[in-house]
Amino acid sequence: MIRMTKAVNGQLLFWEVWQEFNKQVFIQKGTVGSTGEKEEMRVKLFQRAEKVMKDLADEKILQGYEYHKEQDLFELIVRYEYEENQEWEETLEVKDEVEHILNEGLGNTGNGACFEGSLEAGRVSIVNYVVDVEKATTTINEELKKTASIEGVELSFFLVEDGEYISLDRGERAEK
Repeated sequence: MIRMTKAVNGQLLFWEVWQEFNKQVFIQKGTVGSTGEKEEMRVKLFQRAEKVMKDLADEKILQGYEYHKEQDLFELIVRYEYEENQEWEETLEVKDEVEHILNEGLGNTGNGACFEGSLEAGRVSIVNYVVDVEKATTTINEELKKTASIEGVELSFFLVEDGEYISLDRGERAEK
């Protein structure tokens, strides 16, 4: 996947391109935090998808877009509690569903992706790498309201800075 961004009039535009199914290239563009527009391109028989993607990215560079580097992303942790007596399989299914929802929501808004989740002592922690923390928390809250799996569950958000978790809810440092 190639991710690019460009600041315009106080907004951050995104442009992404990725390959699926060997000969299909998908392009998504929009404003970070809002659902982007997607289009699909079929790669011609004797073209390589990687070359097509690079050529498209080169065009975007000429339009003022810059590659978005992974090190520029913020590490955002989403946490919620679960009943420790809950069935392990059910807990794992819900965690996987939440990861999928976060990945789709953040990806569709050009704001990053869900990386991984973990279960520990009655708590689920899901790591996300995002472009804009404030817009990411809004997207995550909105997307998770759509699922009954964690209805009524209180979410906590933590930003990771220098290896420490900082609660976005209360501004305090938290234990991992």
